[in-house]
Amino acid sequence: MSIQPLSRPLIAGTFMLLMTVGVSFYSSDAAAYDPEQGCSDLGFSLSIAPSVSTTNGKIEVAGVPLGTEIAKLVPGNISGMCDTGYSTNPSIGDIPPGLGFLVYKTHNCSAGRAFDADGNISMFCLAPLNTNAVLQFDGNNGPAAVQPVVSATNAILLNKKRPGETIIPMTSLADFSKFYSTWGNYDWNLKEESLRGPVTPPTLTLVYTPTCSAEVNDVAFGTLSAGEIKNNRVRPGRATVNVSCNDIVAKYSITFSSPKGVLGDKTAILSDNTTIGYQLSWPNGAVQENIKLDQPYERNAPSEAFSIPVDILPVPLPSAGAIKSGRADSVVTINLKFS
Repeated sequence: MSIQPLSRPLIAGTFMLLMTVGVSFYSSDAAAYDPEQGCSDLGFSLSIAPSVSTTNGKIEVAGVPLGTEIAKLVPGNISGMCDTGYSTNPSIGDIPPGLGFLVYKTHNCSAGRAFDADGNISMFCLAPLNTNAVLQFDGNNGPAAVQPVVSATNAILLNKKRPGETIIPMTSLADFSKFYSTWGNYDWNLKEESLRGPVTPPTLTLVYTPTCSAEVNDVAFGTLSAGEIKNNRVRPGRATVNVSCNDIVAKYSITFSSPKGVLGDKTAILSDNTTIGYQLSWPNGAVQENIKLDQPYERNAPSEAFSIPVDILPVPLPSAGAIKSGRADSVVTINLKFS
């Protein structure tokens, strides 16, 4: 018996599962905000409100530590209503947006701070959008009145001090020609808004004029003999000018003179004794460098408080003949100028 296997035709099939996927992309320039988002009758002005002392409207930064708030950027004359669109179309998000904001774009944004062109001042900036808020509004319940931001985002901090007067246009820190409504810190819902009139950015003026005080001790030589003075056997007396400033000064100049008069060659001041004068010198170890009178000496200030030592020595005046006995009182005038 022979058994023949049954043959079945083999069917080769190819199955394809077709799937349609719809994906929408917003370009960086496309408007993705809700149709109801926006502002109406919007207008405001900007001004600077100093937080520290001023001189003729200029902010004095001497004595102010770096990183201190020196002013605020303050909106005024505010009008208008803004809306995130949430109450009209809640599908834009599962979570209510909370506050809406009117923002502007900053320059030189780094680590959450925007700086002016020269790095003198800084303000808050929100990366990566490089924006800062100036007004806020309720974003959950339809159109709402705008008001100043309640946070410290518009605080202006001191970043650098420069001697003299520094004028800083706020346009070097941010672009105040365009303003945007937004919520939730998303780049895709920044909507440029129209204002009733242009906003004129203010200018900030810093003044750095440290104030200093100085005091100096008296020098008394007691009773000296004519021979000690004539033969240069008198030990110099030390006068120390102690200077204290409320901030670091870059340079100073010091000039010595006397209401009693000075010798013609500017090497000694005169005294009540017509035969005795006083020679001033810088103490430089074993070497004494004589000080020329009525001549300014320029120096760098090492710190906010420093001392200037001066040695004073009684000397016989030339062509005065024998030294006369009696008192030889005198006065040294010290003129300090800071820059």
